[in-house]
Amino acid sequence: MKNKRLHLAFLLLASLLSACNASSSINSSTETNGSASEKVEENKTYTVTWMNYDGKVLETDTDVEYGSVPSFDSDVPTKSTNAGYLYSFDGWYPNIVPVVSDITYKAQFSEALNSYTITWKNYDGSVLKIDKNVKHGDIPFYEGPNPTKPTTNEFAFNWCGWEPAIVETTEDKEYTAIFTNDGSLGLQLELSNDGEYYSILGPGTYNLSTLSIPTSYNEKPIKKICSYAFEKCSFLREVVIPNSIETIGSFAFENCYKLNRFETKGNINDIGATILHGCSSVEEMVLYSCKQQIYKYFDSLSQYDLYLYEDGTEAYSSDLVAYLPKDVSGYLTIFYSCETIIGGSHTYERIGGFYYHLPESFKRLEIKSGAIPDYCCYVAKNTNIRYSPLKELVLGDDVTSIGEYAFAGCKFKTKIKLGNGIRFIHEYAFFDCGPNAGWNLLLPASLEDIGAYSLAFTSMSFELNYSGTISQFGAILKRYYWNKHPEESGTIISVVHCSDGDYTVS
Repeated sequence: MKNKRLHLAFLLLASLLSACNASSSINSSTETNGSASEKVEENKTYTVTWMNYDGKVLETDTDVEYGSVPSFDSDVPTKSTNAGYLYSFDGWYPNIVPVVSDITYKAQFSEALNSYTITWKNYDGSVLKIDKNVKHGDIPFYEGPNPTKPTTNEFAFNWCGWEPAIVETTEDKEYTAIFTNDGSLGLQLELSNDGEYYSILGPGTYNLSTLSIPTSYNEKPIKKICSYAFEKCSFLREVVIPNSIETIGSFAFENCYKLNRFETKGNINDIGATILHGCSSVEEMVLYSCKQQIYKYFDSLSQYDLYLYEDGTEAYSSDLVAYLPKDVSGYLTIFYSCETIIGGSHTYERIGGFYYHLPESFKRLEIKSGAIPDYCCYVAKNTNIRYSPLKELVLGDDVTSIGEYAFAGCKFKTKIKLGNGIRFIHEYAFFDCGPNAGWNLLLPASLEDIGAYSLAFTSMSFELNYSGTISQFGAILKRYYWNKHPEESGTIISVVHCSDGDYTVS
């Protein structure tokens, strides 16, 4: 029995030793195979392709060893100027890493607007000014001393522009000053049928940034600017209309998109439709007198009529914003009139009215004389999602009255300056205006009549001053609620600061 037990133990030990040997053999085999596989990878070579932005192969490197860092050995990749952009090599995509397989790298470029040199010369070839780094697409603007040409025994010369005509910059360019000797400034003029006056048909050779129209030519007045006369004159930054001009035709300055200042020196009896249509950069208007609403210079009224199938929806709530007329690029939508009508069955709500657009750039308005018309720069009530861009209003000493709703809704941010000759401020003239904190208004001693709700501002944070005495202010005819906004958040003017003390409003 004992021998049998020893025999079984011996067999078990032999079995265990055999298993260990087999495992050792397998592990040894695996390690040998893995090591061999790695050696195969390390010994293998790969192809690295270098490609330009457009797919053109710049260089092909073969037999690149596993794990080595590839390098591009040809000339630095380039990309030609395109549409005014200058391109600079900016590296490779993907980022360069040690080689583990075939790979393609593509050249990457950064871009910047190309720039050019503009040279301004006088008539005799002498250099007046050199502007460097003028960006592609910009319209060059001369900011040096005015070119001159000596007077001769026969002629006095007037600078009228540049040759060639100024255009968007796409290359290095020279411009030479040109002159006229007949007083026309190069403008294209036409004598009237009765031979009494001239009309301006177009710019002719004139291409200066400031258009100062002469009052006469050949001893006859220049009275008219024809329709479309200065259409698309991108060189214009400023226009000054002399007091000889009586008529400006429709769309006279249409799409002068660089124009930022417009001034009239006299009464213009006949102003055509939207003479500044498309002039999206106008910042300031200085008018000798104002006989029409400001929007008519830029746009005509457009009608809107909307139906919303939501019973009881409040007009101009956030739900309606998406349905209202939209701002367009460079302009703000201004509501001129609004109305809300609830349908008889109360199943829908109709919102209708009119709107126009003002340039978003329009910040300052100055009117020097005359009566300000009703609704001059009006923004309709209940349209808080839109506002006038105007920040500053200046009325001259020769302005006599301010019409109904003239500036209602304008959120003046800088100031309102009233001239010393104003006699009447009609009802709702400054209704719903919202000045900033610290802002103050000075009423002139010439005032005789203040209309209802005319000074009903939306802000409590301003002071009302009067240049006359307490007794003079007391004598002014003050209409009902002249000093009170109907909303709780609006103003209630209780004190007026006069030259000799405070007037308490009862």
